[in-house]
Amino acid sequence: MQGSHVHFRAYLALLIILMLLVGFFYELYSLGVIGGVSQTAVQQTVSPFPPSAPAATEADLVTAQQSFNYLVSYTVSGFHPTTLTMKAGQTVRFTDNSPDPITIAGAGTSSPVLEQSMYWQYAATKTGTLTFTGNNQSGITVTVTK
Repeated sequence: MQGSHVHFRAYLALLIILMLLVGFFYELYSLGVIGGVSQTAVQQTVSPFPPSAPAATEADLVTAQQSFNYLVSYTVSGFHPTTLTMKAGQTVRFTDNSPDPITIAGAGTSSPVLEQSMYWQYAATKTGTLTFTGNNQSGITVTVTK
């Protein structure tokens, strides 16, 4: 019986040492010392705006921006989503998330040239089905209902 207590204590000590080692290596990993990129490095290298973006102006304030009901992203693979159903009177915002400038055309209108991170909004006034296209001829079908 005495021998089983010795084995239990040895296993318990080994388990505690293993837990401490796992905690130590996890801390090194989370700091980016081993195996990964530190969160600090990611924060320093990722920016929501390109370096060439102009400084913010008063018109850029959220209170000065128009509201919108739907958001459509344009990327290197086209529009996301590719279909949308909205009501007449609602607005869709198209955002250029591709590295290239784009022009979005459809419904008898077109956007100005949009650089990366810029947007253009379209307010639906009539019911029906509209198709918008971008530079790569990718399209989105917008169905406008009452």
